[in-house]
Amino acid sequence: MLNKSSHLITSVLASIFVFNIITLAVNFHLSNSLRTFNSDISKVTLSSVYLEDESELVLKLFELTKDELEASNQMPQRKMISRSDLIELGQKKWKK
Repeated sequence: MLNKSSHLITSVLASIFVFNIITLAVNFHLSNSLRTFNSDISKVTLSSVYLEDESELVLKLFELTKDELEASNQMPQRKMISRSDLIELGQKKWKK
């Protein structure tokens, strides 16, 4: 009985561990997928996902030049820009 209980506990802990690893990998991928910026290149590509309704995902791509980012005073000193600022800038450019 004790052996079965310890095996069950070990299985549950292993499942939780695997789930956590998968969750971390997905979160890392998502957090990096919308932020692409390199000070050596002149383009920033932003992919943002919008829900038109609950069943449809629409993917829109925006390209912003480095000059546009600097002109909007959205570029911090360390050459990184927040995801929400990129989305906002992309939406403004998309509407032009």
